[in-house]
Amino acid sequence: MFNKKSFVASTGARFIVPLLILSYTGMAHAQTLLGDTDNDGVIDALDNCIEAPNGANEKSGQLDSDKDGFGNACDADYNNDNATTSLDFPRFLAAFRGEAADPATDHNGDGVTTSADFPIFLAAFRGGAPGPSGLHCAGLGGVCEAHEEGGPTVSEQEATENDLALLAEAKGFPVQEVRRALGFQEDFLLYAQDLAERYPDRFSRIWLEPVPAMQGVIEFIGDAPSENTPSGITLLSGGLISQADHELRAELAAEALLGAGFKGITTYFDVPGNQIANEFEFGASGMPDAQEVFNLVSAHLGQSLLLPEAARTLSQGALRITQSHAPVPEFSRGGEVMTTGSTNPDDFSCTSGWAVEGPNGDGIVTAGHCSGLNKLLHAGFVHDTVWRDQTRDRGDSEYHTTSSPEVPEFSARDGEIRQVLSKKSTFWILPGQSICRYGRASDFRDCSHTVVAKNVTATFTDGVITGKLVMAQGDSAIGGDSGGGWSWGNKAWGVHSGSNDTYSFFTPIGRVERELNVDLMIAP
Repeated sequence: MFNKKSFVASTGARFIVPLLILSYTGMAHAQTLLGDTDNDGVIDALDNCIEAPNGANEKSGQLDSDKDGFGNACDADYNNDNATTSLDFPRFLAAFRGEAADPATDHNGDGVTTSADFPIFLAAFRGGAPGPSGLHCAGLGGVCEAHEEGGPTVSEQEATENDLALLAEAKGFPVQEVRRALGFQEDFLLYAQDLAERYPDRFSRIWLEPVPAMQGVIEFIGDAPSENTPSGITLLSGGLISQADHELRAELAAEALLGAGFKGITTYFDVPGNQIANEFEFGASGMPDAQEVFNLVSAHLGQSLLLPEAARTLSQGALRITQSHAPVPEFSRGGEVMTTGSTNPDDFSCTSGWAVEGPNGDGIVTAGHCSGLNKLLHAGFVHDTVWRDQTRDRGDSEYHTTSSPEVPEFSARDGEIRQVLSKKSTFWILPGQSICRYGRASDFRDCSHTVVAKNVTATFTDGVITGKLVMAQGDSAIGGDSGGGWSWGNKAWGVHSGSNDTYSFFTPIGRVERELNVDLMIAP
């Protein structure tokens, strides 16, 4: 099962969306995304014989013996010179006579070459070129297969090893070095969870240094416990307010600035820097006067009854002002195509995220900014979806029920299916942790992202202000990736929203569940 995220933004992304469509249509033959010319149950964009029925209900079942992107049902070009000529006939004749086994000459998929295959060869001989095929790689040489969901479900160990290898490659460090660093991060989390149980409500700040470093820091309110710590872990004293209060102060800072008329702001608590960070969009309202910003935020915090008294005072150095680009929402069952049901390929909108159980039935979740979605493409088939609920203020997510049964699986990347075995607790999403993103449009699993902050408030380029987001270093997404899953191994982390050339933003899965009243499907 895969969740799909659909997003049709009011601005941007449209010029990027066709890049996604090319990976499906490839234009070996120009067809619409949802068309099925031969009515064989496989859409044209994934059909290796657009005009010859060879889908799931046919014996040939998309059989392509030479893997050139043209199915046997429409391919008698045995020597792959892009034409069916007298040069191909000897191969058919030899197979027909039983002189040599030749799978390519079995056009109807019954396992043998007989007189039933000859009419297909003859039609191809008269028509010349093989095909037409909807696969973008058809006739280009090399192995060409449909861009679709499918293939074996990888094991938990293989899923983790794949992500580790991707992270090591992206960071440029040896796999073993990255493996050790990730092992340290896991040990740090276990140790921190134990401390949190023994010293409840005492954490002020907690973070990890990014891979390949093996260092973690926990700051306590008041004095840190006196105990021997594992190598690489530092316990600090001197925290004044809780981790939750730090994050709430950042949310209140955003509230104060937006209320004063400032636009295009991304606000979060920078844990290692111990500052409320405010990033103003280039050109939105210009760089404001730093003192004016400080006075606004300081006054608002001082009047807030949501904060304990110790958190209402803001020191001058606890506020940071910089400039950045506003995040662009990237319109996109997990990791699959979602559309508005139009026959216009530009309407490919978003990527599905995760399979869920909800009040209206099983379905998927995707990005809340994905508008008008009503179709999900899975393994060449089109399933109807029904929009049920969404949020764009406390996270960016929406819930659809689907006409197909959903299962606790997701597409980690094209052709790699994984079971959903667990979900990431929002509380234990820490700065410095590594995480992966996959979107169907870019068709790229990127594990080089590092968590920067959570409970981030950001103004997107379509003007919507969204809170409760997680921000990660790095941007590898394009239009159509919205709604895709953030994960590590077999653990669901969240749902993709957008990016701004420097950072990516997603809604943590716990927030998705809470706002939409759904439960992530997890394999038993």
